[in-house]
Amino acid sequence: MYVKIALFCLAALGQPPRLSAQAPAPAPLVALAHVTLEINRLEAGPEEFARLTGVVPVNAGPHEHRPSENALASLGSWAYLEILAPLPSAAGTRPSPFTRLTPTTWSLASPDLDALIARLQSAGFETAEPVEGSRRLPDGSVLRWRTVHLRGAGLELAPYFIQWAPDMPHPSATSPAGCRLAEFELAEPNPARLQRLFDAI
Repeated sequence: MYVKIALFCLAALGQPPRLSAQAPAPAPLVALAHVTLEINRLEAGPEEFARLTGVVPVNAGPHEHRPSENALASLGSWAYLEILAPLPSAAGTRPSPFTRLTPTTWSLASPDLDALIARLQSAGFETAEPVEGSRRLPDGSVLRWRTVHLRGAGLELAPYFIQWAPDMPHPSATSPAGCRLAEFELAEPNPARLQRLFDAI
Protein backbone atom coordinates (compact mmCIF):
# COMPACT_ATOMS: atom_id res chain seq x y z
CA MET A 1 0.00 0.00 0.00
CA TYR A 2 1.18 3.51 -0.69
CA VAL A 3 0.08 7.08 -1.40
CA LYS A 4 1.65 8.95 -4.32
CA ILE A 5 1.18 12.62 -5.15
CA ALA A 6 2.44 14.83 -7.97
CA LEU A 7 2.34 18.62 -7.96
CA PHE A 8 2.42 21.19 -10.75
CA CYS A 9 4.26 24.28 -9.47
CA LEU A 10 4.76 27.51 -11.38
CA ALA A 11 7.95 28.39 -9.52
CA ALA A 12 9.56 25.19 -10.75
CA LEU A 13 8.98 26.54 -14.28
CA GLY A 14 10.69 29.82 -13.48
CA GLN A 15 7.54 31.78 -12.63
CA PRO A 16 7.43 33.44 -9.19
CA PRO A 17 4.84 32.03 -6.77
CA ARG A 18 2.12 34.27 -5.37
CA LEU A 19 2.04 34.99 -1.67
CA SER A 20 -1.48 33.69 -1.19
CA ALA A 21 -4.49 32.27 -2.97
CA GLN A 22 -8.10 33.35 -2.72
CA ALA A 23 -10.64 30.62 -1.97
CA PRO A 24 -13.94 31.19 -3.76
CA ALA A 25 -17.35 30.66 -2.19
CA PRO A 26 -19.26 28.50 -1.78
CA ALA A 27 -17.18 25.48 -0.86
CA PRO A 28 -18.00 22.18 -2.64
CA LEU A 29 -20.13 19.63 -0.77
CA VAL A 30 -17.33 17.05 -0.46
CA ALA A 31 -13.87 17.77 -1.81
CA LEU A 32 -10.19 17.27 -1.17
CA ALA A 33 -9.20 19.28 1.90
CA HIS A 34 -5.52 18.55 2.27
CA VAL A 35 -2.68 16.11 1.79
CA THR A 36 -0.20 15.61 4.62
CA LEU A 37 3.52 15.08 4.18
CA GLU A 38 5.24 14.06 7.40
CA ILE A 39 8.85 14.70 8.43
CA ASN A 40 10.79 14.38 11.67
CA ARG A 41 11.78 18.09 11.96
CA LEU A 42 9.51 20.90 10.81
CA GLU A 43 12.33 23.19 9.74
CA ALA A 44 13.58 20.53 7.31
CA GLY A 45 10.20 20.14 5.59
CA PRO A 46 9.75 23.60 4.03
CA GLU A 47 13.41 23.58 2.99
CA GLU A 48 12.96 20.32 1.07
CA PHE A 49 9.63 21.43 -0.41
CA ALA A 50 11.07 24.77 -1.55
CA ARG A 51 14.05 23.00 -3.13
CA LEU A 52 11.69 20.78 -5.13
CA THR A 53 9.02 23.32 -6.07
CA GLY A 54 10.27 26.89 -5.50
CA VAL A 55 7.36 27.50 -3.09
CA VAL A 56 8.18 28.06 0.58
CA PRO A 57 5.42 26.78 2.91
CA VAL A 58 4.46 29.11 5.75
CA ASN A 59 4.82 28.09 9.39
CA ALA A 60 1.22 27.68 10.57
CA GLY A 61 1.79 27.10 14.29
CA PRO A 62 1.29 24.23 16.76
CA HIS A 63 -1.84 22.13 17.20
CA GLU A 64 -3.56 22.67 20.55
CA HIS A 65 -4.75 19.09 21.19
CA ARG A 66 -1.79 17.03 19.98
CA PRO A 67 2.00 17.45 20.10
CA SER A 68 2.58 18.47 16.49
CA GLU A 69 3.17 21.55 14.35
CA ASN A 70 2.88 22.23 10.66
CA ALA A 71 3.70 24.38 7.66
CA LEU A 72 1.29 24.90 4.76
CA ALA A 73 1.22 25.61 1.04
CA SER A 74 -1.93 26.27 -0.98
CA LEU A 75 -3.00 23.84 -3.70
CA GLY A 76 -5.66 26.19 -5.04
CA SER A 77 -9.32 26.60 -4.21
CA TRP A 78 -10.20 24.95 -0.88
CA ALA A 79 -7.18 22.60 -0.90
CA TYR A 80 -3.73 22.79 0.63
CA LEU A 81 -0.65 20.75 1.44
CA GLU A 82 0.37 20.22 5.06
CA ILE A 83 3.91 19.48 6.24
CA LEU A 84 3.52 17.86 9.66
CA ALA A 85 6.19 17.25 12.30
CA PRO A 86 6.34 16.41 16.01
CA LEU A 87 6.46 19.37 18.40
CA PRO A 88 9.76 18.85 20.27
CA SER A 89 8.80 20.98 23.25
CA ALA A 90 5.51 19.16 23.97
CA ALA A 91 5.15 16.39 26.54
CA GLY A 92 4.39 12.98 25.05
CA THR A 93 5.82 13.79 21.64
CA ARG A 94 6.52 10.70 19.55
CA PRO A 95 9.45 10.96 17.14
CA SER A 96 8.68 10.65 13.45
CA PRO A 97 10.60 8.01 11.45
CA PHE A 98 10.61 10.14 8.30
CA THR A 99 13.75 12.09 7.40
CA ARG A 100 12.28 13.13 4.02
CA LEU A 101 8.83 14.46 3.18
CA THR A 102 6.56 11.40 3.07
CA PRO A 103 2.81 11.26 2.24
CA THR A 104 0.96 9.80 5.22
CA THR A 105 -2.66 10.97 5.37
CA TRP A 106 -5.24 12.95 3.46
CA SER A 107 -8.66 14.40 4.14
CA LEU A 108 -11.92 15.37 2.49
CA ALA A 109 -13.86 18.42 3.60
CA SER A 110 -17.61 18.77 4.05
CA PRO A 111 -19.66 21.79 5.18
CA ASP A 112 -22.00 19.39 7.05
CA LEU A 113 -19.99 16.73 8.85
CA ASP A 114 -22.97 15.29 10.73
CA ALA A 115 -24.88 14.68 7.49
CA LEU A 116 -21.83 13.06 5.94
CA ILE A 117 -21.38 10.81 8.98
CA ALA A 118 -25.02 9.72 8.71
CA ARG A 119 -24.54 8.93 5.02
CA LEU A 120 -21.42 6.89 5.71
CA GLN A 121 -23.09 4.95 8.52
CA SER A 122 -26.14 4.22 6.38
CA ALA A 123 -23.76 2.77 3.78
CA GLY A 124 -22.37 0.37 6.39
CA PHE A 125 -19.22 2.19 7.50
CA GLU A 126 -18.27 2.57 11.14
CA THR A 127 -17.13 6.01 12.22
CA ALA A 128 -15.27 7.12 15.33
CA GLU A 129 -16.65 9.95 17.45
CA PRO A 130 -16.08 13.40 15.90
CA VAL A 131 -13.13 15.23 17.43
CA GLU A 132 -12.71 18.97 17.93
CA GLY A 133 -9.39 20.35 16.67
CA SER A 134 -7.65 23.70 16.77
CA ARG A 135 -4.39 25.38 15.94
CA ARG A 136 -3.02 28.65 17.26
CA LEU A 137 -1.82 30.81 14.39
CA PRO A 138 1.36 32.90 14.57
CA ASP A 139 -0.78 36.07 14.97
CA GLY A 140 -2.40 34.61 18.11
CA SER A 141 -5.78 33.78 16.56
CA VAL A 142 -7.15 30.22 16.67
CA LEU A 143 -8.32 28.10 13.74
CA ARG A 144 -10.98 25.51 14.68
CA TRP A 145 -12.43 22.43 12.99
CA ARG A 146 -14.05 19.02 13.56
CA THR A 147 -12.82 15.72 12.16
CA VAL A 148 -14.04 12.15 11.99
CA HIS A 149 -12.16 8.96 11.10
CA LEU A 150 -13.40 5.65 9.76
CA ARG A 151 -12.87 2.31 11.48
CA GLY A 152 -12.42 -1.12 9.96
CA ALA A 153 -10.15 -3.26 7.84
CA GLY A 154 -9.54 -2.35 4.23
CA LEU A 155 -9.66 1.37 4.93
CA GLU A 156 -6.03 1.99 5.83
CA LEU A 157 -5.66 4.42 2.91
CA ALA A 158 -9.07 6.03 3.39
CA PRO A 159 -9.29 9.76 4.06
CA TYR A 160 -10.57 11.26 7.24
CA PHE A 161 -13.20 13.98 7.04
CA ILE A 162 -13.09 17.58 8.23
CA GLN A 163 -15.49 20.49 8.70
CA TRP A 164 -14.12 23.96 9.28
CA ALA A 165 -15.73 26.20 11.86
CA PRO A 166 -17.74 29.00 10.21
CA ASP A 167 -16.08 32.34 9.50
CA MET A 168 -12.59 30.85 9.78
CA PRO A 169 -9.89 31.87 7.27
CA HIS A 170 -9.31 28.85 5.05
CA PRO A 171 -5.66 27.69 4.86
CA SER A 172 -5.82 27.55 1.05
CA ALA A 173 -6.41 31.30 1.06
CA THR A 174 -3.75 32.22 3.63
CA SER A 175 -0.87 29.97 2.53
CA PRO A 176 1.73 30.52 -0.21
CA ALA A 177 0.33 29.63 -3.62
CA GLY A 178 1.90 28.46 -6.84
CA CYS A 179 1.28 24.69 -6.74
CA ARG A 180 -1.63 22.54 -7.90
CA LEU A 181 -2.30 18.86 -7.33
CA ALA A 182 -1.58 17.16 -10.65
CA GLU A 183 -1.91 13.54 -9.56
CA PHE A 184 -3.08 11.67 -6.47
CA GLU A 185 -2.74 7.89 -6.45
CA LEU A 186 -3.64 5.27 -3.86
CA ALA A 187 -2.21 1.76 -4.26
CA GLU A 188 -4.29 -0.81 -2.37
CA PRO A 189 -4.04 -4.54 -3.21
CA ASN A 190 -7.66 -5.14 -2.11
CA PRO A 191 -9.49 -1.96 -3.09
CA ALA A 192 -13.11 -3.20 -2.91
CA ARG A 193 -13.97 -1.59 0.43
CA LEU A 194 -12.17 1.62 -0.44
CA GLN A 195 -14.11 1.81 -3.70
CA ARG A 196 -17.38 1.26 -1.79
CA LEU A 197 -16.45 4.20 0.41
CA PHE A 198 -15.86 6.47 -2.58
CA ASP A 199 -19.16 5.36 -4.08
CA ALA A 200 -20.94 6.21 -0.82
CA ILE A 201 -19.42 9.68 -0.68
